Amino acid sequence: MDATHPYAEGASKEAQQAAKEADIAYLRYERPGADIPAGDGVYYAPDFAAAATISARLGKKIFLTIGTRHLHEFITALPPEKEVVARILPDEGGIEHCRKLGLSPAQIVALQGPVTKELNAALFAQYGAQVVVSKDSGRTGGTPEKVAAAREKKIPIVLVRRPAGPGGLGSPAEVIAAVRKLLS
Repeated sequence: MDATHPYAEGASKEAQQAAKEADIAYLRYERPGADIPAGDGVYYAPDFAAAATISARLGKKIFLTIGTRHLHEFITALPPEKEVVARILPDEGGIEHCRKLGLSPAQIVALQGPVTKELNAALFAQYGAQVVVSKDSGRTGGTPEKVAAAREKKIPIVLVRRPAGPGGLGSPAEVIAAVRKLLS
């Protein structure tokens, strides 16, 4: 049973390969996306490099909530005059990664999400965000709260679409039904 983050492509590939090598069934639970339509300040990008290009057109100060895995790819795709603030998980490795990429402590917000619309709005205001970039991590990942906060502050938000993958079961009920079918 693969229940990894929707953007954890490597982990899912490893799980698929392990299931194949062990000659066992592979099931994937994929939490639903946020289903937020484009428009009204919401833009979609197919990947992180495209998100950098789109966000660079929309503002100078970019507030990222994409984690650290694609941070280098994003930052290197930006024109040098753009500023970045990265909200990341509060762990030493992530902070060290940001520092190695040239981010100062003032550009790092180490915070465990998801957080409320109100806290997102306060962070966007505090850091002077002119555009926000996030993954579509669905309701579970706090995407609706980020979008609502950005809209409230009249800040455009760029959502990176989920990578194409094997798809998966979209609810716990579907997972239970699939496991029961395998066991019968």
